[in-house]
Amino acid sequence: MTTTTLRAQVALAEIEAMGLTLGDLLAAAGRETTPRPTCPTLGDYVQVVAEGYQARSRRTYNSYWRLTVELLGDITLDQVARPRVGRVGHIVSSATTAHAIGQHQPPSGRQQRPGRGARLSV
Repeated sequence: MTTTTLRAQVALAEIEAMGLTLGDLLAAAGRETTPRPTCPTLGDYVQVVAEGYQARSRRTYNSYWRLTVELLGDITLDQVARPRVGRVGHIVSSATTAHAIGQHQPPSGRQQRPGRGARLSV
């Protein structure tokens, strides 16, 4: 441990003992205290992950990633909770499935009769 690190830890302990935060000191000094995220957002993470995939795989998963970023892209990774992501994952999956089924309608706009190559609605 360096001398500077030790001195900083002692100063921080004294500040906390007085009931102050670093934000209080910065505000008293007239400096802006804009909070910075301590970790990347889900949107940033998805972009990095997508770059690691080959082009064909990116095309396959892009609709899921895009909807996930639209719904959860602004939260930081330390805020991601399994129940929340699970619900959003279900919504994303349902939305992309509905979109894909909608694209497979006959060009005339008429529904095909069952048994003649039509997709049954679920």
